[in-house]
Amino acid sequence: MGTRNLPFTAGTAVAYGMPYNAAMQAITQGPAKAFGLDTEVGTIERGKAANLVLRDGDPFELQSTVESVWIRGVSQNLQDRQIALANRYKK
Repeated sequence: MGTRNLPFTAGTAVAYGMPYNAAMQAITQGPAKAFGLDTEVGTIERGKAANLVLRDGDPFELQSTVESVWIRGVSQNLQDRQIALANRYKK
């Protein structure tokens, strides 16, 4: 399925009965532990890398979109050529 579809896959697991929090841990804390990186990433805690994605809705819903991204605490520019062109021709 690939990492791009990971939130959707976790959402499907929730739809079939997996607890929501368990699904969230399965795509965040679980992999961090599996790769031995849980002291650096995987949960939101003081001292860990602030890699965060803010969405306008449920992260497991395909319709929700990314509003902001921070990598190691630094806000990322989400503008790209495709978005610029879409905004240009919307008017």
